[in-house]
Amino acid sequence: MRSVLRAVGVLADLIVGGLALLRWATPPLEWRQSFARNGCCIDITHAGGLLDGVAYTNSLEALNQNYQSGRRIFEIDLALTSDDHIVLAHDWDTYGGKAPDRATFLTDVTLTRLDFDQFIDWVRQTCSDCRIVTDTKFEFEQFWKTYSATVPPEMQRDQFVLQTYDFAMAQSLERIWIIPVHSRMQ
Repeated sequence: MRSVLRAVGVLADLIVGGLALLRWATPPLEWRQSFARNGCCIDITHAGGLLDGVAYTNSLEALNQNYQSGRRIFEIDLALTSDDHIVLAHDWDTYGGKAPDRATFLTDVTLTRLDFDQFIDWVRQTCSDCRIVTDTKFEFEQFWKTYSATVPPEMQRDQFVLQTYDFAMAQSLERIWIIPVHSRMQ
């Protein structure tokens, strides 16, 4: 029994030592706040970023706190309210799984909630040096109608990355935005 314990101990020492050596021999990851730089890794602030350790708020407070801490690439979750307005929300769990109307959503007393127009205003006024990755939680073509009418072409070109989940969604994007997509690839 002692020899088995000794063998397990030696094996554990070898594993820990190997991991320490690997960590010592591996350069630390370099997190970037730009898509333009080469190297690993892009630091994308998910759902507007943590707000005092809380995730998925997509709130004005989270956006401001993370912007002030130097973050410049924001992924935002976009959901549709019951009256067909786009708002920044990850899901409707806090509303019993059912989407509220826009007015109810925006009057949340705990955090400052934003609709898409208010978010675009925040980007213009506060975050003109940011990149925005959109995560739509509803039909993409419905999002596109609001996006293309709300976001100026220069912001679309310079600041927004439209997240797609599958080939069909990418094809949908190409169908409705064919010239800009092809010109961006050249």
